[in-house]
Amino acid sequence: MARPGLRVQEYLALAGGPTTLADTKHIMVIKADGEIMTSDGYASAERNRTFPFLPLLSGGLDEATLNVGDTVYVPNRIPDFTKLQVTKDVTTIIAQSIQSLAVLGILAASI
Repeated sequence: MARPGLRVQEYLALAGGPTTLADTKHIMVIKADGEIMTSDGYASAERNRTFPFLPLLSGGLDEATLNVGDTVYVPNRIPDFTKLQVTKDVTTIIAQSIQSLAVLGILAASI
């Protein structure tokens, strides 16, 4: 049931809150008229007003009020691959390639 005037964080709380896989830093609000609000856009719009430090005091996009027809979109977090994981994967590929070449060399020598 739509309740106009609630804030983004209140709508999220009513929906059960974000999941553990949610990327809460990149929440978007899609307004009924098609306008898309992001945290960065909301902060820069607030910064351009009379009081430039207002975004630091306000809660940002979480404190924005919503109207009937607005949609709150919370994307999934993209997994972060560390350098160690990438190094491990590359090393595994190289080791398996060398092993395959060694087997081909043994087979070629036995012919």
